[in-house]
Amino acid sequence: MPLPGIGKGPSFSGKASELMEFLELFEDLAKSHGLPDDERCKYLVRYVDIQTKRAWVMLPGFVTNNNDLLRKSTYHC
Repeated sequence: MPLPGIGKGPSFSGKASELMEFLELFEDLAKSHGLPDDERCKYLVRYVDIQTKRAWVMLPGFVTNNNDLLRKSTYHC
């Protein structure tokens, strides 16, 4: 996976209007790099701003390392 903020890595500024695009880009990148589902939560929060990270690490999907649940939960933040 590319380093956050460098190269072609996705980034999320916290704007709700950009969330779906960000999540799709992240998933495509994760799949292309062979990142297993159980590692995606850990990597996902590396590409967001600190306020978003603080909120997302408290979500059930992050705590249980369930990527699908985390993605669904982010839409309600």
